[in-house]
Amino acid sequence: MSQIPPPQRPGDKHVSPAHGRPTISGWAVAAVSLAIASIPIACVLGVFWGFNVGMFISIILIVAGILLGVIAAFSIGKNPRNHGGNGLATIGFFTSIVVLLIVILLPSLSRAREGSHRACLSNLKSLGLASYMYQNDYNGYLPAAGSATPAYNDWVYWQCSSPYGNWPADNARDINKGMLVPYMGKIFTDKPYTCPQDTTCWPKRSGTTYQFSYTANANVFISENTTAPGIPNQPFRYASVAHPADKIMLVEEESASIDDAAWVPQNWKAGSTRNVLSDRHDKTASTAKPNAGRTNVAFMDSHVEAISRADALTAHFYDPLAP
Repeated sequence: MSQIPPPQRPGDKHVSPAHGRPTISGWAVAAVSLAIASIPIACVLGVFWGFNVGMFISIILIVAGILLGVIAAFSIGKNPRNHGGNGLATIGFFTSIVVLLIVILLPSLSRAREGSHRACLSNLKSLGLASYMYQNDYNGYLPAAGSATPAYNDWVYWQCSSPYGNWPADNARDINKGMLVPYMGKIFTDKPYTCPQDTTCWPKRSGTTYQFSYTANANVFISENTTAPGIPNQPFRYASVAHPADKIMLVEEESASIDDAAWVPQNWKAGSTRNVLSDRHDKTASTAKPNAGRTNVAFMDSHVEAISRADALTAHFYDPLAP
């Protein structure tokens, strides 16, 4: 005699729904939706409430997405005939995990960027101290600015042959003879002259252009008998500088505009595409908008900091005699 199956009750995991297929679990839909939405929600909150608040809220949302994924998987496993969407639950769970790892790594990436910024300031500090020691040894005068026309007392002999330039051997200079080399370790090394984030330096920068990241303020690093417009044709003593804590000595220049070792802000003010300060450490800036953002500079008193690019283009900061 055949057995009669037990009566089926609503809610039994072996009972199929009336339409014959399981319904998608609401928990699974919620899990994947929250996982995907956590990134734009965190970005909006970060813009209006700050990075730390946005990251905190995003972590809460991501953890909630992970919990929803677990609940969805448990619910589907308990009642597979009525509830489907196990794939959605899995996607929501693992998407939340990946986003959580990204959020955790963001501060590390930010610190790495900040580390490059500090290394750049350290390079400028070294060059500024070397320049200060030079003027102590040379009766209060700084070296020449390293313009396209070589001078015997240029602060850097950048018109050299490989590995730091493409100048023909008969026109190249010995890079170890630059005026600051004796104060930087006797033998030239490119590290103090190059920002760690400047990926365009030698050997990527082509031609006979300047191969490094930092340039000297041509208003204080003056070549004798210079013909540059707006710059005195006679060097002056370091002691003549007004407000040395505000006067720029060396700058980090934009790789797209750099052409020699001299920074002449008057040229940019006249409409030149050269002498634009770098935006490597501040992405609110750009070569097309040289007044936006901040840049790294070394001052005449040898301290270094990031200042507004708009300030750097005012006479108070670049003209050593301006009040």
